Amino acid sequence: MKSDGTPILYEVRRAKTHWQKFKGLMFKKSLGEHQALLLENCRSIHSSFMRMSIDVIFMDPQGTIVYLMENMRPWRISKIVREGQSVLECHSGTIRKHGLKLHDTLKLMKRG
Repeated sequence: MKSDGTPILYEVRRAKTHWQKFKGLMFKKSLGEHQALLLENCRSIHSSFMRMSIDVIFMDPQGTIVYLMENMRPWRISKIVREGQSVLECHSGTIRKHGLKLHDTLKLMKRG
């Protein structure tokens, strides 16, 4: 959710192991509008073997957005975002739909 309390994503899966991070969304056919994959301790991503475009949100340790990539197509590599600590790989259109911009802060909340 945004720091103002606006919910953005309802289903965020964490990639914890090196293998989970490497595999990411490879071979997935789709990603729901409110789904995302969180890669922690990550400063760069690839979209090799992906079948869809994604929006990519790089955040610092406090959850502040430090870099945005809209509609990253398959077979691309992001730049290395040195100030980034984690990455959200989201449904293409998420950034625009929610008006996300640099310096916005996102907060992960547990449901329940």
